Amino acid sequence: MKAENLVILLIIALVLGAIFIVVPGALAREDEGHRALIIEHKYDLLDNQVADDQDNAYYASEEYQNAKHANEFIAKAYGRE
Repeated sequence: MKAENLVILLIIALVLGAIFIVVPGALAREDEGHRALIIEHKYDLLDNQVADDQDNAYYASEEYQNAKHANEFIAKAYGRE
């Protein structure tokens, strides 16, 4: 009976040891993945801000104003307003 108890205690100790070894590693990998996702999101936001700034600069440019005027002139010439 005592040998069986020792085997059961040994199995329990091995399982608990494995849990304490595996779980912290899994949590660390999850945390690293989450941090990487946040960093990627921040870079996407910066890229979008740069694109918005470029769009705003184009719409404020003389080139855009000339193109808009030409398109309106052509639309009026063909009867599309």
